This record gives sequence, C-alpha cells and structure tokens, in this order.
Amino acid sequence: MSDPYPLYTTSYTLHRLSPLHTPAPLLLPPLAKRLQDTLANTLRGVQLETPENTSAAGALRQIAWEWLGDEARWAREHPPDSDDEEQEETLPPLPPLDPADAKGMLLRLHYERATYIAVFLRSARGPAVKGFTPFPLLATRMPAGTRTALLAFISETFDARVGACALSSSFMAQRLETLVAGYEGEGWDVQKGLAVQIAFPSAGGLVRGVNVTLQSGDLAGFVERGREGEEMREGRGVVGPFTRGLDAYLRTHMAFSLAGSGTQFARFAFGPVALGAEGRVNVLTASGLGRGVWDALVLEAETQFDGAAEEGVKSEFEVVERARGRTMESLPSEPPPPYELHDPARSGR
Repeated sequence: MSDPYPLYTTSYTLHRLSPLHTPAPLLLPPLAKRLQDTLANTLRGVQLETPENTSAAGALRQIAWEWLGDEARWAREHPPDSDDEEQEETLPPLPPLDPADAKGMLLRLHYERATYIAVFLRSARGPAVKGFTPFPLLATRMPAGTRTALLAFISETFDARVGACALSSSFMAQRLETLVAGYEGEGWDVQKGLAVQIAFPSAGGLVRGVNVTLQSGDLAGFVERGREGEEMREGRGVVGPFTRGLDAYLRTHMAFSLAGSGTQFARFAFGPVALGAEGRVNVLTASGLGRGVWDALVLEAETQFDGAAEEGVKSEFEVVERARGRTMESLPSEPPPPYELHDPARSGR
C-alpha cells in the first residue's frame, strides 16, 4: 500500500500566511536544519519553552523539508508495495521537481514515536513579487506547543505574518452547496448522511448550538424546496438552493435562520469531507470535490490577508508571540525614557 497524498486522510489545523520573504533560490535542507536547531532549543542560545510535554513522542530525530508535487508525481514517487520488479523497472525516472512547478512545501518532523506534518500550499494566482513566495495556506498536524514554535520560526525566518484561518458562515455554506450538488457524480459513500453543527456565538442562555443530521435520501428534497423558494433571503449561511431549503426547514421547525447575524455554521461532515469554522479540515479521499475544497481554502486564506483589518494584525501578533512569552498586553503603553537616563557612562554624573 502506498503512502497517501499528504492532503488526504489527515485532520489539519489551518493558518494563513502573508507572502514569505525568500532568497532565490529557496534552499529547503538548510531551513530544515535551522528549524531542528530551534526545536532543540539551541537557536541563538535562546531557550524556547513549549507548553506541552513532548515525552510521549520521544526525541526529535530528523526534519525533512521538501517541495511537494501534484498527486500524479506523488504516486510515482511512492508506489504501492509490489513484487513485480519488471513493472517497476519499466517506469522512467522522474526528473527533479522544479520549485516553480511545485504545489507547495511538505514539512515532516520525525520524532521517535510520532511524525508531525505541515503543508505549505502555494497560491494559484499570477507570478510572485520578486523576493517573495506566496504560500497563503498552512495546514498542520502537530501538538499545540510544537505548532506555536513552528509559527514563530516562520514569522522570524520569512518576515511573515501568521494568522488563524477561521472560516465564515458564507464560506462554509458555499462548500456545502458544492458538495451536495456534486457528490453523486463523484460516487461518494454518504450512508451516514450529512451532519451539521450550527452555533449561536452570542447566545447567553444554555443553548449554544444545535446539531442537525440529514439522511442522504432527504438531501434532494431540501434542494428542491430551495429552488422553489428562490425569493427567500440569502446571505451569510444561505447561498444556494440547498441552504435555502435547510434555512426554510429551520425557520419552520426551530424558529431560527441561517441568515441571521447570531447564527453560524460551526462545522459539517459529509462523505469524505469534514470542515470546521475554527479552521479545521479533513478530506479522506482524493476526488474532484476534495481537491476543490483545498483550492477554495487556499483562495480563502489569500483573500483574508488581502482584506486583513487592524484587529486581524493584532491577532496575528498574538499567534507567533505566544511562543516567546509575550502578548499585546505585555507591551509597554508608554515609550522608554531617553537613552541618556540609562547610559552607564553618565550614571555617575
């Protein structure tokens, strides 16, 4: 059995990155060595404290940082176990992957008893600005403390801003519309139906959200109801026929609307795709719809940075500074006194 492509079968936490300030060419092995030194608490002689106890994973053995090609190249590089040596010999060797053709970068942290992964996904937009490489979406699977140390390393090494990639209700609804419209053509197994969690972030009572489960056989009925009511409201969590039909059902039976400002799509699971508004994703199998989810996430991360507000910049500071023991609140509100007051040469005067 071959290793699956890194974007599948794994639950990831998502972050958005500003374009990385990179040299030309970008050499990944030296970066891996620098990161290994950082995680070993030796970079610049500074002790870096990580919140969690890493003894369960054991000692850090190796870090591999490499360019990630497309799925076809990965399948060639990681063939399934086979005794057919003649078939393997007929395949011509692959040429080295040109970084310009890479889908992104794959980072693997090999500990004694665990391997942690980070995937940097490249922007699909035009050529990058000279000196910068756009990897707007970072997907990680690792403990929180290790992730925080990695984010701090990225921020310092590439002069980049890092932010949590939270997903809006409209984004969640659009992905759900696309999946419901196309799952039959993909041949998905949807026997478990669709599970949706809807949250009320501003609710002050005991009910902070509801879980809705729909059988796969009922989905077409919701789509049809939504098409009949095209004059219904849209916005936020209502973006197409399926979510219109779901919204009509919820307004009739539960007295709330997906389009309301106090309602949010928290997460959903449908077929091989699970998505969380807090910035979590799991795509179990390769498919056109699964690739579309990742493409949409990359675009969403890039769009979020294009329209980042001042409050977003504050949160990005807090993400990377937590590893250094600093927060926005810990910064002095007043500027320091003039240098002359601290000059040892003037202290005796």
